[in-house]
Amino acid sequence: MKTRNGFVSNSSSSSFIIAVKTALNKCDCCGRSDPNIIKLIEQYRNNYDSDETRIDAMGFERVMEHEYDHRWAYRVNDDPKLVKSERASLEKALKPYTNEKEWEIAAISISYHDGITNSVFENSVKSGSIMVIEKGD
Repeated sequence: MKTRNGFVSNSSSSSFIIAVKTALNKCDCCGRSDPNIIKLIEQYRNNYDSDETRIDAMGFERVMEHEYDHRWAYRVNDDPKLVKSERASLEKALKPYTNEKEWEIAAISISYHDGITNSVFENSVKSGSIMVIEKGD
């Protein structure tokens, strides 16, 4: 029997780097607005059966640190130019959303089995309340 040592991913979630509007648009007819996905995940995080739906990092600096730790740290010695280029590319993509009065930047993961959060996320993206900066695995 073979045994695998090292990192093994059997993820049942998708990860995203997102910007969420802090002042959500309200419907002219009923006054309702999209729920804030970050607050939704925070509110229900203790009710999830697993940790697949979660907030991995909040704010520009912490998101960049998270991405470095999870995407680039193990490759920095192999290809430092590529790591520097990818980091600069993400910084550039996030730059328009760094005004904390208008946007919250976060790295999140949503379980494929979490129908409610997936539905809120998809509808919030469609309405423009969430901007997806990057989608991971």
